[in-house]
Amino acid sequence: MFGLLKGQVEAIYSDCAIVSCSGVGFLVYSPLRTLHSWQVGQQTTVHTHLVVREDALTLYAFHDYAELLFFKLLLGVSGLGPKLSLALLSGKDLDSLKLAIAAGDLKSLCTVNGVGKKTAERICLELKDKVGMVMQNQVGIASAQDEVSQALQALGYSASEAAQAIMRLTPNERSAELEEQISAVLRYLARS
Repeated sequence: MFGLLKGQVEAIYSDCAIVSCSGVGFLVYSPLRTLHSWQVGQQTTVHTHLVVREDALTLYAFHDYAELLFFKLLLGVSGLGPKLSLALLSGKDLDSLKLAIAAGDLKSLCTVNGVGKKTAERICLELKDKVGMVMQNQVGIASAQDEVSQALQALGYSASEAAQAIMRLTPNERSAELEEQISAVLRYLARS
């Protein structure tokens, strides 16, 4: 129902905030890092997920889309509700959380308030393969971007010029073959 909110932060509480959009204040629950990064009066854009329960409609807000997708992935774990999923994202940064799950690091997951050994085991069991595949894709994309950067530097571009041009690639261009990525980046550089 709500996918994105763009508005002003009106109030910040210990676990939630009010974001005003076109005169309507939305109460949103967010990971602590997101809440701590906001200031009252600041303009913000957040990705949201609405959880519908018999007795409540609760809106969860995330700084970026990757965090929202991981929240939804956590919600898919049996017995893991939105509050505990949010606690996991509050207790660890996204990369650390992915590493802990992929490595089956129960001790690290149990440091999050509300996560016991059985819950940590269930999270690892149900998400280990999914998180591992996501991390492999990210490593593959990063290594391809490194190769594109090296090729551009061999052509005389600086590392910062290469990095800026690579950031302009669309998701489709980033998943293309190396030669196609280099061609796309050279087109961007030629237009600059």
